[in-house]
Amino acid sequence: MATEIILPRVDMAMESGSVARWAVKNGDAVKTGDLVFEMNTDKSVMEVEATASGTIAGIAVDEGVEMPVGAVLAYILAAGETDLTSKIAAPAPSLPTPDKAPEQTDSTSNHSAVEHAVASSADDENQLRATPLARQLAREAGIKIATVQGTGPLSRIEAGDVKRELSVMESSKGDAGQSRIKMRRWLTETKRRGAIMLVHGFGSNGATWEALSGALARNGFDVYAPDLAGHGDTAINADNFDAVVSSLENAFTLVGYDRFHLVGHSMGAAAVVLAASRNRQRITRLTLLAPFGVGPEIDSEFIAGIAHANKPGAIAELLQLLTVRSVPYSSKQLLAITKELGRGRLTTLASQLVNDGKQAIDIRTELANLPGPVDVVFGIGDKIIPWYHAANLPHRVAARFVADAGHMLHVDELPVLTDLLAKHLAD
Repeated sequence: MATEIILPRVDMAMESGSVARWAVKNGDAVKTGDLVFEMNTDKSVMEVEATASGTIAGIAVDEGVEMPVGAVLAYILAAGETDLTSKIAAPAPSLPTPDKAPEQTDSTSNHSAVEHAVASSADDENQLRATPLARQLAREAGIKIATVQGTGPLSRIEAGDVKRELSVMESSKGDAGQSRIKMRRWLTETKRRGAIMLVHGFGSNGATWEALSGALARNGFDVYAPDLAGHGDTAINADNFDAVVSSLENAFTLVGYDRFHLVGHSMGAAAVVLAASRNRQRITRLTLLAPFGVGPEIDSEFIAGIAHANKPGAIAELLQLLTVRSVPYSSKQLLAITKELGRGRLTTLASQLVNDGKQAIDIRTELANLPGPVDVVFGIGDKIIPWYHAANLPHRVAARFVADAGHMLHVDELPVLTDLLAKHLAD
């Protein structure tokens, strides 16, 4: 069956992009991993690879035309599927345009590059149009397919549309009633090898893992990324750090696996350790990136700046502290980040994370008592939490160092981190 080639989201604030250069033309044969096109974003030009093998068909967008994230740009036909060309070569007029693009809020609603859907089944014209994969996902999740808004050609319901419906999920915990947890999911299209949950740091959200999640999903892993309490679209306030940890435990209930691998970044790493210590039977392994809670030093001005951010210029300066390589942000992106942080949801949490310029949380006791393998990774160029905190780790915890990375290792050295996690998951 045919595979859609879509315009992927590559960062949390991205809303649109364009094809800088097509590397293929209709009729070209490609295999998984081949370069299909180069994409212009607000930040840079990036390469987009084929997610399936087959023949290119139905290229619907010219180079340089701005398109919303998730737009279908072309298709890859499976072997022997030449008769679909006439059906899929014409959807360009029905594609959303920048003027008519529906409001979109996260990577799940816009299809990540690995969430491609199969082509439409031969539905009768009088019946609801939906792909087989969309029907399967809806059936497994207990969703009525007729309630899902289709975004494909002729309003066809696709896998990404169903996954959008699943992106915000409800869970209950104790007497707190229904707690709304935002969960992004990247489900593999290959043979499933397991599951991994990625947990963001202070002031971020689950969308920060887009690129890493796509790489892991292509390698056969189902990937989950929640928004913690006080962050993103999770409607739970973070009045204290325990609320953050509890929101992560709530997210555990939304994973369709009994056991999974946990990865936490910065503050998220501390939450991961505390949540894992209370849910030991569910965690196979932990990987902690630049973890909070294993030493006293921290850039307290950065934490306070993020918590009280209200001006794009100030936020731009703070963001540059996170990475070794320069990451440019457009004014539109900075305004979106400013709007989110300007809600003031993190001020109370910040005062509990840092006290008198020092870290106020210590996870070393829990870390030492965790069963199973635990790996910690530091960037030598980290300006927020120093790499030499590795000296404070329990003896059983393995420490690794990445020379050309800062606090956001998954931005500075994505290939290195992807290879490391792939090895951990394989182990």
